[in-house]
Amino acid sequence: MKIVFYRGRFVSIDGAAEVIVNYASALRKAGHQPRVLLANLAPEAIAYHDRVKQAGVPLECLADLPICALLRTVRKATLALGGAAPAAWRERWSEWDEVLYRSAVAYFNKTRPDVVHVVGQRGEAPAILRAAQTLRIPVLYHEMVTPDPPDLADRQTKAFLNVLPGVAGVAGLSPQHVRLCADRFSRPFAILPMMLHHEAHDRPAREAGSGVHFGYAARLDEAKGPHVLIEAFARAIRNLPDARLTMIGGGPDEQKLKERARELGIAGQCRFLGFLPTHDDVLAVMRELDVFVMPSFMEGTPNTILETMALGLPVVASNVGGIPDLVAAEETGILVPAGDPESLGAALARIGGDAGLRTSMGGAARKRYDKLFSPEAVLPVLCDTYRRILAAGPAPAPSGAAVGFIHPWVPVLE
Repeated sequence: MKIVFYRGRFVSIDGAAEVIVNYASALRKAGHQPRVLLANLAPEAIAYHDRVKQAGVPLECLADLPICALLRTVRKATLALGGAAPAAWRERWSEWDEVLYRSAVAYFNKTRPDVVHVVGQRGEAPAILRAAQTLRIPVLYHEMVTPDPPDLADRQTKAFLNVLPGVAGVAGLSPQHVRLCADRFSRPFAILPMMLHHEAHDRPAREAGSGVHFGYAARLDEAKGPHVLIEAFARAIRNLPDARLTMIGGGPDEQKLKERARELGIAGQCRFLGFLPTHDDVLAVMRELDVFVMPSFMEGTPNTILETMALGLPVVASNVGGIPDLVAAEETGILVPAGDPESLGAALARIGGDAGLRTSMGGAARKRYDKLFSPEAVLPVLCDTYRRILAAGPAPAPSGAAVGFIHPWVPVLE
């Protein structure tokens, strides 16, 4: 099969970007022909470009196509004419959608994919969906976050909802994520889990008396909950005086978090690393951890949790979005209410003070990764979803009479 993965304005490596590179790599190894298409690629994301290329997958940007440069010139000239240009032209070229749409039509005409797989970014999706529909190429739209009702009210999402009925299939990331998405969009969603390529690695031996090492890896902004983690860690170290916390990531709240750590008297036990240059650099730090913490207020099914599960790390996380599908409570980690530093602090103290619990939860986490998120588990679901779309049937939805399972979350329907 020839699959084009689309992601819009690409400025950072996030969970959706990891989904694309992992799916595309697995498909290529299985003999398919994946490609990655971006609207544009920021210089700071060049490492992602290199990873896709190393996997042997073509990566192209609409912004680099000659026709896109021509269309940008046409748009600029039309807008410069103002009232001298016909009203229909001014309306058509007032947004970037027309440039994206026509550029995508040219690209799809050249590559002729069997399926276009659009990964997240609802605001970017309408033009690409229209381009594929113009050429009668089926589209799979894959939601990456849990949409909130206010999120569905903005202009870009309304435009996306207008074209959604023409999409051949829509998918979410886990059973709970699919239930939330289906409720918000009023449409059945298929389950298409995240995939992670990961070999088993032994973590470095810990020095005796070094103290439990907690870690966080995400943007430092309010939605991800790092401020809750700082408050919770300050509570936890009353019982774990040798504990440490490493924060990977940057963002608008970085300085505030450092100042708060100083105010709480825990700055010496908190390490802020900022954004690390490569994915391997992130993994190298995560292998040093004993416990991974994700205190977010809203998530889909975060790729970082999969990374920690594959490394055999227990997780303490907020009970939001699709996280409960990843973290089996009291088996592979501990779930707490979002925004509650007292509950989070108690969970950190509990798992930090019990090495046996950390070992058992970490081992169970690795087994859960193998069962649900490894290429061997997810690739059959991915290929079956494409085949159903190409056969003009619906993507497998979480309903109907099951006659078997190709994945623990995905039934084979009658």
